Amino acid sequence: MPAASAGPVATRVGTFNLYQRSDNHRADAALRRFVEHVDLAGLQEYGGPARRASLADLRDLGFAFYKPRDVASAPPIIWDADRFQLMRGRSVLAADGRRVPAVPGKRAVLDDLFGTVVVLRDMLLDRETVVGNIHTPAHVELWPGPRRAMYREAVVAVVADMHLHRERPAYLAGDWNWSLRTPDALPRRLLARRGLVSCWSGNPSPVGTHGHRLIDGVFARDRADEAHVLSGFHVGDHDPAVATYTTKEHR
Repeated sequence: MPAASAGPVATRVGTFNLYQRSDNHRADAALRRFVEHVDLAGLQEYGGPARRASLADLRDLGFAFYKPRDVASAPPIIWDADRFQLMRGRSVLAADGRRVPAVPGKRAVLDDLFGTVVVLRDMLLDRETVVGNIHTPAHVELWPGPRRAMYREAVVAVVADMHLHRERPAYLAGDWNWSLRTPDALPRRLLARRGLVSCWSGNPSPVGTHGHRLIDGVFARDRADEAHVLSGFHVGDHDPAVATYTTKEHR
């Protein structure tokens, strides 16, 4: 177990949508490369027996994971097992499924949407850290109405379940399905009301995580020291994002 530190401690927090229909071997290789860049992260579209086995195999790289067994669609969270210890984890029913107006080529009946929340003991900081992960409803940015109402419900529910308070760092990773480039982006406005700021605030990225759109990222109570998109993973249609936060004092 690492000794607690009284000095500044950096934490690299990532998010990565690996696309459920991508080849499992390529997804596994991309994930194993991704963990070299993070201390903890949220993954999206990483479900099913083959991918759960891939998550378990991360122990060879010193990483552990939590993926709720009660809900197959709840997204997993991973962390450096030499630094963090799982205290508790749970799935969060973020929004009930519903029928919505059809978007061309997309489903009109949406399933229940679940997020994931874990509380970890950070053994370097000797305190708890709470981490949430969400894959928000898609096809919302350009289509207001019931889809957007479900989006709002989901974001608010997951952050509420994180039970934010000043005594512990908090990170919310996600595929936000909404470009985060501007301060008036819906997820940025929703989470600002709850004291969380986008990792892209003060860290503009010349490239996106999904084409030019910057739809993946991390929210936290403090501004990120820096944030960037990792390129060249060649799995699915997203590139991962990583933000670095420094805790400046031990309490």
